[in-house]
Amino acid sequence: MNEDTEAMADNVGQIDDRLDLQAAVRALPDHLRWVLVLNVNQGLAYAEIATVLDIPLGTVKSRMFHAVRKLREALHARLEQ
Repeated sequence: MNEDTEAMADNVGQIDDRLDLQAAVRALPDHLRWVLVLNVNQGLAYAEIATVLDIPLGTVKSRMFHAVRKLREALHARLEQ
């Protein structure tokens, strides 16, 4: 493979990875997806998320933990295919 072909293959792989991640995020239950999106996409701190969603800080932490775990499991399963 020449350098252009390798670069194109890398780009396609990165796009595929992003699509897998987006699909995994969309598959999360709403209550988990919201904390993840507010933190990662919107840059809100956990305390801010608790205020926005009107839930306890501990609930935000728990939901984030479960969201990340579910994403990790989904992406790991995808890699095994």
